[in-house]
Amino acid sequence: MTGRRWAALLLLWFFFALAVTAIPRLSLTADEPVYIGAGYAFLRTGDLRLATAAQHPPLMQELVALPLLLQPGPPVAALDGWETAEMARFAPAFVAWYGEALPSATYAARLVVVLLATVWGAALFRWAASWFEDWGGLLALGLFAADPNILAHATLATTDIGFAAFSFIGLWLLTRALSRGGDGTGEKFFAPTAALALGAALSAKSTGFFTLLLAWGLILLIRPPLRRVLWLVIVPPLVLWAAYGFEIRPFPLATHYHIWQAMRTHLAAGHTAYLRGQIGATGWRTYYPLAFLLKTPPVTLLTTGLGLLVGLRALPRRWRAESVAWLFLGGYLAATLLSTVNTGYRFLLPLLPFLYLLAGRLPRIRRGYILLAAIGPLWLLMSALRLSPHYLTYFNLLAGGPDGGYRYLVDSNLDWGQSFIALADYLDAHHIPEVNLSYYTYTDPALY
Repeated sequence: MTGRRWAALLLLWFFFALAVTAIPRLSLTADEPVYIGAGYAFLRTGDLRLATAAQHPPLMQELVALPLLLQPGPPVAALDGWETAEMARFAPAFVAWYGEALPSATYAARLVVVLLATVWGAALFRWAASWFEDWGGLLALGLFAADPNILAHATLATTDIGFAAFSFIGLWLLTRALSRGGDGTGEKFFAPTAALALGAALSAKSTGFFTLLLAWGLILLIRPPLRRVLWLVIVPPLVLWAAYGFEIRPFPLATHYHIWQAMRTHLAAGHTAYLRGQIGATGWRTYYPLAFLLKTPPVTLLTTGLGLLVGLRALPRRWRAESVAWLFLGGYLAATLLSTVNTGYRFLLPLLPFLYLLAGRLPRIRRGYILLAAIGPLWLLMSALRLSPHYLTYFNLLAGGPDGGYRYLVDSNLDWGQSFIALADYLDAHHIPEVNLSYYTYTDPALY
């Protein structure tokens, strides 16, 4: 193994270490009790009623709840809100049942996401290195491993990392399948595994259908052999159905239909959001561009910007190989900008690895960029260490850093309920016996 491959392993280890050491220092965020509770209820009872309240397919909910089956857990039927399937009552009761065991339950659920994110980073290195050699892979992985936004959501038991990771891994495997010749290797391995990963993306989050549509569009563009296409047509819906326990009553995927109906209602009604001192429910076209500009590290902005500029020049001769990256970037960005639901930078996470991937070209076209591949990620790592474990609060200098971010964005961009432990430490250190606390989460602060 070359020194650069060892460096990639070191970056992955560093990413994993930063994530797992942050987990015990963060209280449950607003959405985590919903996903963990809904997944646990389904695994224990087979009842999908709470999945509709969670408004996403249940795969990630099941995965984060799976480790909780290895330790004593609450009797679902006895919890408040279960009979009427009211998430606003069930989620607080579910979390409160753990009491002093809540930190260990939280750690177990979040560790699943950390492991998935680490595999995601490994796939990014492999894809970038296959296109732009090891230096390109190291640059892409370095940008990933030290990105505070990736680290922030890799430490939370939510759906965001799952959708982004499965989408990227599935599309990487799909490109491998479509690039293979007549030796049958692509059909025997990469096509079915790509289908499984894309099915997982479809089953992880309501927006997963976008990735599958993109994959089908890419197939129409490349036109591979029919048998390879069948994997991508048949397997993903089966994975989605499996996530629902092969539900057949009152009809197959009935719960998924109800989730789509709830999501359509949500989109039509809008989503309350905050931007630069304004509160609105219909969204702003400037929301996600501004979030990207203010919460993306300057090194990443510079590197990915150069990568896109150079990539556009190379696109005419590499369009077939790189079409999946450009199609995903363009399609997902357009869908995000048109969305009336402004929920935070986390909706931009699926774009990041494709930006890092295209930035991996830089060390290959000019030796001077090899220095950027080494110094850029190192600078990011130093910044991540200073911010640990509060990665969610990251804002760059354009926003005035974490202390100035509240002027522009809040909620999952800044304070999502993850700071109760830090608040408890602050109150103890300053001998403050009482506090007036305004919060939005299903977790009772008294548990911390």
